[in-house]
Amino acid sequence: MTTVIKETYLYFNLEPKEEVTLNSILSSTDLSIDIIFDLLSIDTVNESLLDYLEEINEYIITKGLCMVLVLKDAPLSLKLESMNIVPSLTEAEDYLQMEQIQRDLGV
Repeated sequence: MTTVIKETYLYFNLEPKEEVTLNSILSSTDLSIDIIFDLLSIDTVNESLLDYLEEINEYIITKGLCMVLVLKDAPLSLKLESMNIVPSLTEAEDYLQMEQIQRDLGV
């Protein structure tokens, strides 16, 4: 997993068949800003990965932050209603920027 700390968010690029858990994310950095998970290099988002991402998303939401997944094709069989999913990194950055503006405005 590649982790890059940007000015307003953390960027995680997951590798194929990589094991991701809340603990692995928390141990790699302090989650005090928004997060983008780039899943473009992963062939299939399985239930196990989705469970970990949902756990991380719930944690991020409790901190008043936002998490966005970059995923070209979201499988219809997976429950992704609670996730923010966009098809490109540019759209993920735009989404986070809009979320940050709304927080600043108190919306």
